[in-house]
Amino acid sequence: MCEELEARLKPIDIEDIVPYFAHPNNEHKRISIFYDACHMIKLVKNTIAKYNLNDKDGRTISWKYIEQLVFLQDVEKLYPAVKIRYRHIDFNNENMKDSLAVQVLSTLVYDTLQFLEHDLKLPQFAAASGTAIFCKMLNDIFDLLNSKSL
Repeated sequence: MCEELEARLKPIDIEDIVPYFAHPNNEHKRISIFYDACHMIKLVKNTIAKYNLNDKDGRTISWKYIEQLVFLQDVEKLYPAVKIRYRHIDFNNENMKDSLAVQVLSTLVYDTLQFLEHDLKLPQFAAASGTAIFCKMLNDIFDLLNSKSL
């Protein structure tokens, strides 16, 4: 349907993406197309769980910091304002609901990882800032795309 309206979301070259089409009553206006935010957040979560990524500054984005956070909470029996539990990281046995993926990639996880790395200086979180910043960025993007009005 999008391609019939001259939008292109699946080009061979990423430079050829056209995420909009002309308004049918006013060719000078564009109607933008967005992917489903809930589905995209799950795809992103699955990607970082499977692969280690690097951000533009070379910081690592790794699922291991999310796992370490869950393990630390379990050992210490402290939950620093984070709703992350084993069901958030054991998604092979847990059907990942949208809400679980959104809770993982959130500002609360950002704040907690930053605290563990910079304030408590725990060695297992020594390079967690890339993952933390990524969580904050995804939280903000999700909030924007999941809003009912812009």
